[in-house]
Amino acid sequence: MPLSFRNIARSYLLIIVLLLTFGSLLVSGQTPLLTGQINRYAKVTAVGTSHVIVDNAGQFAAGDTVMVMQMNGVVINAGTDLGGNYQAATGAPGKYEIIIVSSVNTGTRRIDFSRVLMNTYDPAASVQLVKVRTYRDAVVNTQLSCQAWDSASVTGGVLVFMVKGVLTLNSNINVAGTGFRGGIVSQGLGWCQNAHDTLRYESYNIWSVVAGYKGEGLAIRTAMGQPLYPSFMKGKGANMTGGGGGNGHFSGGGGGSNYGSGSVGDQEMPSVNCGFLWTGGRPGFTVASYSTLNTGVYMGGGGGASVYLTTPTTSAGGNGGGIVIIHADTIVGNGRIITANGAAANNNTALNAGAGGGGGGGSVIISTRHFLSAPVLSADGGRGGNNVNQNGVGGGGGGGLIWTAGTFPGTATVDGGQGGIHSSGDPNRDGLPGLIRNNLNLPLNGFLFNEIYIAYNQNQLDSICEGMVPPKLTGTMPAGGSGTYTYQWQRSYDNINWSNVPGTSFEYTPAASESATVWFRRVVSDGAGIIDRSLPVQIIVHPRITGNIIGNDTTLCYNMNPEELYPLNSGPAGGNGIYFYQWEQSADNVTWANAAGVSTAARYNPQALTATMHYHRRVSSGACVDVSSPVTVTILPLITNNNITADQTICEGTLFSNLSGSNPVGGAGAGSYGYQWMSSTDNTNWQPAPGSATSSGYNVTNDSPGTTWYRRVVYSGPLNTCQSTSNSVTLICHPAITNNTISADQTICEGTAPATIDGTVPANGAGAGTYGYQWMSSSNGGSFSNISGATTEDLPGTTLTADIWYRRVVTSSACTSTSNTVHITVDPRITGFDINLPANGHDTICTGTAPGLLSGTPAGGLGTFTYAWALSTDNNYFLPLPETGQSYQHGNLTATTWFRRSVSSGACSVSSVFRITVLPQITGNVITADQTVCNTHVPAALTGSTLSGGDGRYRYLWEGKKSQSSVWTAAPGTNNAASYQPAILDETTQFRRHVFSGENNCCVSVSAPVTVNVDIMPVNISAGADRTLLPYQLAAVLEGSFDGEGTSLWRYDVSSGNAKPVFATPLEKITEVRKLEFGANTFIFAVTNGACIAPEATVTLTVPDLIIPQGVTPNNDGINDYFNVEGLEFTHNELVIINSAGAVVYRADDYRSNDPVGAWTGLDLNGREVPDGTYYYLLTITGAQDLNVPEYSAHISGFIILRR
Repeated sequence: MPLSFRNIARSYLLIIVLLLTFGSLLVSGQTPLLTGQINRYAKVTAVGTSHVIVDNAGQFAAGDTVMVMQMNGVVINAGTDLGGNYQAATGAPGKYEIIIVSSVNTGTRRIDFSRVLMNTYDPAASVQLVKVRTYRDAVVNTQLSCQAWDSASVTGGVLVFMVKGVLTLNSNINVAGTGFRGGIVSQGLGWCQNAHDTLRYESYNIWSVVAGYKGEGLAIRTAMGQPLYPSFMKGKGANMTGGGGGNGHFSGGGGGSNYGSGSVGDQEMPSVNCGFLWTGGRPGFTVASYSTLNTGVYMGGGGGASVYLTTPTTSAGGNGGGIVIIHADTIVGNGRIITANGAAANNNTALNAGAGGGGGGGSVIISTRHFLSAPVLSADGGRGGNNVNQNGVGGGGGGGLIWTAGTFPGTATVDGGQGGIHSSGDPNRDGLPGLIRNNLNLPLNGFLFNEIYIAYNQNQLDSICEGMVPPKLTGTMPAGGSGTYTYQWQRSYDNINWSNVPGTSFEYTPAASESATVWFRRVVSDGAGIIDRSLPVQIIVHPRITGNIIGNDTTLCYNMNPEELYPLNSGPAGGNGIYFYQWEQSADNVTWANAAGVSTAARYNPQALTATMHYHRRVSSGACVDVSSPVTVTILPLITNNNITADQTICEGTLFSNLSGSNPVGGAGAGSYGYQWMSSTDNTNWQPAPGSATSSGYNVTNDSPGTTWYRRVVYSGPLNTCQSTSNSVTLICHPAITNNTISADQTICEGTAPATIDGTVPANGAGAGTYGYQWMSSSNGGSFSNISGATTEDLPGTTLTADIWYRRVVTSSACTSTSNTVHITVDPRITGFDINLPANGHDTICTGTAPGLLSGTPAGGLGTFTYAWALSTDNNYFLPLPETGQSYQHGNLTATTWFRRSVSSGACSVSSVFRITVLPQITGNVITADQTVCNTHVPAALTGSTLSGGDGRYRYLWEGKKSQSSVWTAAPGTNNAASYQPAILDETTQFRRHVFSGENNCCVSVSAPVTVNVDIMPVNISAGADRTLLPYQLAAVLEGSFDGEGTSLWRYDVSSGNAKPVFATPLEKITEVRKLEFGANTFIFAVTNGACIAPEATVTLTVPDLIIPQGVTPNNDGINDYFNVEGLEFTHNELVIINSAGAVVYRADDYRSNDPVGAWTGLDLNGREVPDGTYYYLLTITGAQDLNVPEYSAHISGFIILRR
């Protein structure tokens, strides 16, 4: 049986069985969409060997799968100086098992289990019972989570469920922050720990104001048996996995822990009173360090909190991460996230407050046979709170636990949480990473997660037909127990008595066919006492189908619809009694496909066929299928080549030709054809044609006016099943054409066209809209020929040069009629009628002048002529003139004028128009402008304004005239352009422009002249020779010269120095200058003459400085024997020498150091030697000895050393 029909049958069977036997199971069996919270929780108050007492038993029932789990139970060292580390365990902290409920007593709240509990739990610690949901398949469609841990009700913090088939994650699973709670925020005094030993205790009661709350953890009491609440819930000591609270001056809370240790809280905030700054809350301890704890599964410990002084902080300790426990046969992770991260502490933004520690990471426990795609797993510690203040941040939480059954193929993280950051930076308070394991064996108690199903559809119900082999069976991978499993498959025909079959593997493929309904199950043993028998899979076996008989063979023509195919008996039997039909068709009785159209009913109405087709009916019932014997519908080809000819149209008085047709093909073939000719007067209603009308051809007998249609019908095949109707032909007979006349005779001038020759509208023939026309012409009135293109009702006139005769031929379908004849007489045309001017005349003149004589001699026509003259100023409206002669002379004109002469002779009349163009006078001939230039420079170009008048096209001539001349001559160079560029001129010159326009330069304009004034450039410019002045001569005379006319100016060359000299007469050639500076002083002599600027000349005056010795050694060795100041010989001066007491020891007027006899040699005014030492000199220069040098003065002083 084909698989497609087998699957259809099985699907219908499953739906029926589910509806009839399981009722609402159809809805509940759909793949659940998991979202929100799916577990139920109860606090365990007492524990027996195979039962528990809970606070709320009403939410559990017999057969439920539940999990028993102890959440804490550690005894710790706790006290003023004890840090909260592990001492002992009570019960089974971190241990859990999944077990089946056997009975529930809601009155006593007792819940009994199917097996003895594997672990010894202490209800004095926190033990809870969790209802475990089990699904066939499941999809997480929106975020899945759990109830947050509540230490008061001892419930929550755990998400646990099992999926026997495929778990698909389309959204995340998130139990972050649902574990042990972080320390709450409280108000404190903020005293520094360094102030007193009592401020550094590990534990305080809940009323203390010197430390923050600890986070919750695994601890439940002290080693002395004291409960932790209320006496040990504050202080920096840890609560085993709960972080310590911040002591003192707002130190940070410690991070919670799990398998990774948290981080210590940050040190106290700085204060002038604190001195040494103590660290904050201790970190939660790692469970990995203790053998009694390091195989358990735990929630993350809560982070410790700090305190605030006045403004409450929002930075409590972060909650620890919760626990996720999932068992599924197959997981499709789709990259979604399963997270049990510790919660981050909020940041502190209040002054004088510390921040909380991050929560410890929780636990992610995944048991699966394989991942089709991996999720992302994370059990990271939470981040410690930041602090807006300096120091006092929270410690990061420690990483949690990720435990899988085998190496996890994706990304898994158990990172420690980051520590907080304060206003001065990051104190590196990060938690430590947790633990990743891959050797998980889920603790299932009393069952091994053993479920089987049919491999191809993953259902536990299927059907087959009698004699078929059941499909392959498979199941979930067992879990729990010892972890080592054996298999035995069993079969039953009543679901009561079972026998082994040769199947001892994980899967089972039956080999024998079955004739009755059968059940299969799988028995799994772990070798350690647990035997798990799966629920059975049922295979329903249906009897074979019989009685599937359908209709008879038939023959049809191409594209005909066969009659309905139907069963020939009361219907099929066998199967499950519910029948489904599929009609199939085949062109070759070998390859079959679903029949076209609606083909799933007991009967079938085939669609139109174009080729022989075979049909059978496939009947399905349950898992059984039966195919009927085929029925054949034979299809004859269409009759083709049934064509008749042809349409005919005749005119009244003629006969139609006989109709004939081609030899048909198709149908039943040659020799099988019958004929019937049909006629119609409207091409819609047909009847047999009159006369002999059953042969291949037909003789038409009706030739009177009117329209008749004919066609031929051809028959072939059994019962004439094939028929073909030919095309139709149209036979038309029209009445003769009448009313075909034209009019009338005309006389015209040669070269003109006569008026349109009108024709009457014909009658009869094929009637209005069918008439065709052909006009004919003749040059002699006897022999006519067609006029090309003349096919309209009337004949438009065309230009003629000789007499002509016309007639009209009218056709309508098969009818023709010729009209009467008309004659057109043509007179010769007039020639030589154009108006002319005399040989010396011009048709363009300037305003105010008269044109030449207007004349012209015509010829042709009838030989005699009449004349009429007219004029117009717009060539549109003409004013008649009294002149009627052949010629005309007009007076002066001021505007362009058109003259028209009309010449007539016989039927001919012509006119000629002659235009005299009158141009306006030229205006706007203005040139610019007067200018002054130097005789060494080219003048600026002369230009003219925009012209108007004339004919708009202008010709130019520039003329020039020297200032001393009265004669104008053509300007040199290019002088025929609109503008003119003069060359360099040596004297003042005038220029003007002539402008010409119009024919024969009839319009002329001369511009007013412009003057170009010329200045002469000065030459031989000199500022005198460079010279060196006397020492300290700060005044001198400048002497400049040049030839020609012009003005001069002296100025200082500022690029030569920083002097600010003063000129006596800077506009004179010779001037005195004072306030020179030492060194070079350069002056510029500039000369101009109007537009001429001569090249500048320069002169440099150098003022030397005196060389004054710094010491005198009058010892007659020939070196520095006297006070020698070179250059003083050209000056008037006074030298005074003063000793250190302020007394004058030497004075001289006009001191001459070039004369050793008169120079100072260390003698005083009385000629005595003065002592060796340092003397002060005063030298005053009062001018030069040369009287030609301007007066000047200078004062010089300094020290001189005398040594003999």
